[in-house]
Amino acid sequence: MRKLSCFVFLLFAGQFVKAQQIKALTGVVKEQSGTPVSGAGVILIAGTDTLKAVTDTAGKFTFANIKLSKIGLTVRSIGYIQYKHDYDLPKGKDVKLDPVILAEDSQTLQDVVIKGKIIPVRIKEDTLEYNALAYKTLPKDRAVELIKQLPGVQIDKDGNVKSMGKTLTKIRVNGKDFFTGDVKEFINKLPADLIAKVQMIDDYGDEARLTGIKTGNPVKILNLVTKENGNGGVFGNAQATLGTNKQYGLDGSANYWRGQKQMSFNANLNRQDNGAGKSSGNVAAVTYNKPLNKELNIITNYSYNGSNNDSKSINAVETNNGDNIIYNENNNTSTSGTQNHRLNAGILKRGKKEFITANIAGTFSENSNTGISQSLQTIKSKDTTGQTSKQDLYNNSSSKGRNPTLSAMLNYTRKLSKPGRTFAAVFNLASNLASSKDNLEDRLVYYDKKTGEVTKDSLLNRLLDKRNSNTDLKANFKFSEPLGKKDSIIQRNIDLTYDFGVTGTRNRLSTFAGAQGNVNLVDSLSNAYTTSFTDNSFNISYRYSNKRWRYTLGVVPRIMVLKGKYENIAEGIDRSTFAIGPAANINYNIARKHVFDFNISQTTAPPAFNQLQPVKETSNLQNIVIGNPNLKPSVNQVAMLNYTNVNVKDGSALQVGIMANLVQNKVVTKTLIITDSLGLRQESSYENTDGDYTINGQYSFSKPFVDNKYSLEMSGMLGYSNNVFYAEQIKGLNKSLNLSQNISLRMSRKWLMLNAGASYSLTSNKYSISYENGGNVQTWNFSSDARCMFGEWLNAGLEVYKTINTGFALSNSNPLLINMNMEKFLFNKKASIKISANDLLAQGNNQRRIVAGNTTTDTRTNQITRYFTMSFNMRLEQFGLSGS
Repeated sequence: MRKLSCFVFLLFAGQFVKAQQIKALTGVVKEQSGTPVSGAGVILIAGTDTLKAVTDTAGKFTFANIKLSKIGLTVRSIGYIQYKHDYDLPKGKDVKLDPVILAEDSQTLQDVVIKGKIIPVRIKEDTLEYNALAYKTLPKDRAVELIKQLPGVQIDKDGNVKSMGKTLTKIRVNGKDFFTGDVKEFINKLPADLIAKVQMIDDYGDEARLTGIKTGNPVKILNLVTKENGNGGVFGNAQATLGTNKQYGLDGSANYWRGQKQMSFNANLNRQDNGAGKSSGNVAAVTYNKPLNKELNIITNYSYNGSNNDSKSINAVETNNGDNIIYNENNNTSTSGTQNHRLNAGILKRGKKEFITANIAGTFSENSNTGISQSLQTIKSKDTTGQTSKQDLYNNSSSKGRNPTLSAMLNYTRKLSKPGRTFAAVFNLASNLASSKDNLEDRLVYYDKKTGEVTKDSLLNRLLDKRNSNTDLKANFKFSEPLGKKDSIIQRNIDLTYDFGVTGTRNRLSTFAGAQGNVNLVDSLSNAYTTSFTDNSFNISYRYSNKRWRYTLGVVPRIMVLKGKYENIAEGIDRSTFAIGPAANINYNIARKHVFDFNISQTTAPPAFNQLQPVKETSNLQNIVIGNPNLKPSVNQVAMLNYTNVNVKDGSALQVGIMANLVQNKVVTKTLIITDSLGLRQESSYENTDGDYTINGQYSFSKPFVDNKYSLEMSGMLGYSNNVFYAEQIKGLNKSLNLSQNISLRMSRKWLMLNAGASYSLTSNKYSISYENGGNVQTWNFSSDARCMFGEWLNAGLEVYKTINTGFALSNSNPLLINMNMEKFLFNKKASIKISANDLLAQGNNQRRIVAGNTTTDTRTNQITRYFTMSFNMRLEQFGLSGS
């Protein structure tokens, strides 16, 4: 009896002790911006027990079987103020703590500044972070002046921002969506001195941040981390501009930002003489984003964009076709106009366990174009001992079109009851109805190959009526199941993904032809057809992560079905294709100084409707195009390897990226030279082929000197493409080599900023079946720019660029461009007057080369490059409003 009593006592005592234990304690450590802090040390003290953990790549930590409910928690990480807090936890169940927010250690930052050891670049998982303290800006500079100094970042002449060659698609501020997310707009609005850090993030989507499942290729986004108390403000500006080329412009904006409550209005108009005629643009946009509660936000915006533009251009086109080479010299004059409206509305919910976003958007666009063109074509044949076939095409054209679209999106992501188990579903629907009418008046002149005399001079008037509708439905489902016990350092998951997509197209082409305005329907050049493309893919993968490693390995089988029905073809098409490929994402982090990232993904693309169209497309009489209804969808396999190295001792940073792209069943152009009684003429069609691939490598290296007052940056790119084409039924290759190398030196002082650089680029094309190979284009660029502050109220800028070109088919100069500006601040620096001079020597020429398959096109646009402007700008802004 005594033994039984002891047993019962011990049993109840064990159950009582077990009831006092905490089953599992989980939490997450974040910065004030919401960015997870990985590698942070977490210490838990419960009575006499001390437990330790390290946060994972998502900033998470876990402790199991805690004996006492009263605990003390300490979190430490370099560069942050130590976090200490006592908790009284509920007993006998799992506990999830509120996020631990670490504040930056401002004293540490000050010590770093004093010692002159600012670390310019830091690696944080999928993020490359730049410290704004390492880069100098002048008073009243916008964020764009800070971002253009960052290693590996380029801003082109249109204001688009690229990081290691990838365009930044979206802007966030402090980890939150910011107004419309337009990068170009807001880096020109936000002041540089508001920013503490600039982050370039490889983003896999909203659901990936909650589930941890990272599939496909990430997109680059920009996140600006503001200084303390900078998460809100009121800012706006009004600007008026006058210029020598009959230029004038008005621009105004007003923005209210209080956390996720965001309201903005923008409007501008501009007019100028661009050398070919008039150019004008009008823009208006309204945004209203409002939080309904702590988790739910509504997002709405409307925008209008209208433009009218006169243009003149010349281009030289060379098509290598085996034993024939086709040369075209084109002169084009056109007047175009566009009107675009867009309305977008959505809701966004970010909860602790679920993420929901729903969005609907509609657009309506109209466009018109009138043009006059002259195309002088020469076909040179290898076997004619220098004789050529010539024809000239003179064209007057006009067109009008409209394109309404409607799209909707729903994303539901949820953490399930078991820790680590997640589910996500995403649906996308898009539909558009496009129509256009093209009126073409052509005069075609043929010449005798031997004498060069005119053999025929014909006139033809055509009307092309095109109607096209597309409906696109996509669905994506993801499920993740954790394996083994939940651990703050090691995590294992099995991820299942199913993607479904169907695209339906209805197209009708009606061609009317005749002479002197009398046109009739031509049945042989008209057709109506429908096509559908269905893509089903399955992805099963294993995901593993610890303090240094994070990888996902899987396989993706997919089934593609292409169906089509044509009005003038008795038999339709019903074709199935099976493909299978690997999927991988591997990230290796060595002490947050060296990061390797490897990614493999697969995408598919159906043939375009004009590539399937089984009738002649005659908009260009010198190149008749016939579609191929037997085409298959293409499969694109992409592999990327990136390496980043940051030296915290000397501040140097190295970024290296390698990309390989292999396309199966790629749709390529097949060119034929047809002989008739009038000579030779070109005809094009399409074919599927394998063997098309591209390999690119690029790097960026930067090193600061003398307390970050000087910086050296080197970058370069080497790419090789094996482009497949068909000429006279023979498979050919265009082996293309692209090389570029850049070096620059930057000096940043309180009153002077100076940059000097040089670059070299080479483009080489060699054709496997042509008796003449494409030439090389080489370009040297030398540049220098300076910005100087004279006191606190006046600054001036100077830019000098010298370009040396060789190898273009079009004659070109080697321009020396000189730009100057001076800005005077007024009214306590709330306003300024700026005088600018662009291309003082009037040597600018806008020239570029495009290579596609066996065709090389050199284009030069004629427009005014020398002009002078004066602008008055009033900027009112106040930051520091607390977020809601």
